[in-house]
Amino acid sequence: MKKIILLFVIGLFATWAFSQDLVKPNIDYSYKYIQSSDREGGEDIANAVPISGLPFNDTGFTCDNIDDYDVACPGYGESDAPDVVYSYTPTWGEIITIDLCGSLYDTKIFVYEATAGNVVACDDDFYPFGDACGSYVSKVEDLHLLGGQTYYIVIDGWSGDCGEYELSITGVPAIPISNWALGIGLLLISGFIVVHYRRKFA
Repeated sequence: MKKIILLFVIGLFATWAFSQDLVKPNIDYSYKYIQSSDREGGEDIANAVPISGLPFNDTGFTCDNIDDYDVACPGYGESDAPDVVYSYTPTWGEIITIDLCGSLYDTKIFVYEATAGNVVACDDDFYPFGDACGSYVSKVEDLHLLGGQTYYIVIDGWSGDCGEYELSITGVPAIPISNWALGIGLLLISGFIVVHYRRKFA
């Protein structure tokens, strides 16, 4: 009888121990909100790492973050990969390129304007398999930004992929066509005036 009771107790303990392995651990991520890493973007929009100006370069590791956001880029499905966030507020209108060349996993980039959900750009696999920049690494080209508006750049992954990334953001001023036309017009007028006075006083 004692052996039966002992085996029953052992069985109960083994069942409990096994069940603990199946339960997803309750990980405390609060430290990410207290002190952000110097090597990566913020955990979410509220804690996004601000970009003060361009060009901007950074490196990071996403596997120790959680999946806060997701956007299905055209032609691709949704993912549950961990992500990090940067914020950028240009003073003037700019046209920027966001490049993850050199990253070591299957990445994804998407950009929100002002708030989560307002997607203005998304790229999954700009670089094909075997490319020197990395297989299935992302890049967003010629993204037009408005001056004074805040943009949130999310570094994500395809499916559940995560890992080391390299981020490069470059930009040029966005000059409206009307401004170009005005500038050319003023240049032509200035040239006409110079030629006129040279002929008059020659």
